[in-house]
Amino acid sequence: MSGQRASLAIMFADVRGSTRIYEKFGDAKGREITAWSVNTFCDEVKAAKGKVIKTMGDGAMAVFRDAASALAAAVACQTKHVNQPVTIGIGFHFGPVVVENNDVFGDAVNVAARLCSLAKAAEILTTDETVQKLPEEARATTRHIDTTTVKGKRENVKIYQVLWDDEEEATVTIVAGAKPAGPRRRQELLLRHGAQEARLDEKCESFTFGRQNADMLVVDTVISRIHAKIEWRRGKFILSDQSTNGTQVLFQHGAHTTLRREEMELTDSGWIGLGRSAGDDNPHRIAFEVVVETR
Repeated sequence: MSGQRASLAIMFADVRGSTRIYEKFGDAKGREITAWSVNTFCDEVKAAKGKVIKTMGDGAMAVFRDAASALAAAVACQTKHVNQPVTIGIGFHFGPVVVENNDVFGDAVNVAARLCSLAKAAEILTTDETVQKLPEEARATTRHIDTTTVKGKRENVKIYQVLWDDEEEATVTIVAGAKPAGPRRRQELLLRHGAQEARLDEKCESFTFGRQNADMLVVDTVISRIHAKIEWRRGKFILSDQSTNGTQVLFQHGAHTTLRREEMELTDSGWIGLGRSAGDDNPHRIAFEVVVETR
């Protein structure tokens, strides 16, 4: 299929909470557990006649010929993770792509990656276009919960959640504004830069970083006046880069991401670098930690 155009279901999966796993079980066992998670995802992809395109540390990317096969693989993967010490978030989207050199490119890839970044632990997210490609019985297991933006796309993307277990089916949709039954997980985000500290919770609408008129001031020549911000959206702390020189996130377990006018969820703990590396050679980096409590 090299160099060919095709319509495929693109799926991304990413291990959630890996920092806590390493801290709890140690480096060797932690790596074994996260590797099991990624390998389980790959096994279910193959069982559903899909193809694993690549693995990326604690995540993986796969393609399927149709949306129903992708859905089956995602549900099977999440089912295998029940009662395991590790969880995984999955996002998939069906759309046109270009297949070249055993890789795929196009808007559908960007949409699927965005959905994966938004998916919580043990959650499967897809899109309205993908739901319409599913059999009627499978469509009944999904619900519209939100919309999002995707870099390079003019129109917002409608997000659908796949209801793959009884707990999810008993939960009221976010759009409806109702509270889910049972214990609720409370999250706080702790930030520290020098003598400055901040503690954000679910009431956080916008917290900014920058060298002028920001909630947390970080003075460096490469930092924009308002360089980046954090918002609480759909149960997650979302970091958005708004700068000229980009924002880097380095997680405690070693994974790192560079944002350029993009956004991502902050999980676990690590450091944020504004305009520079988030490594320990940056005296201006910001330490962060997401604390989760059940109440």
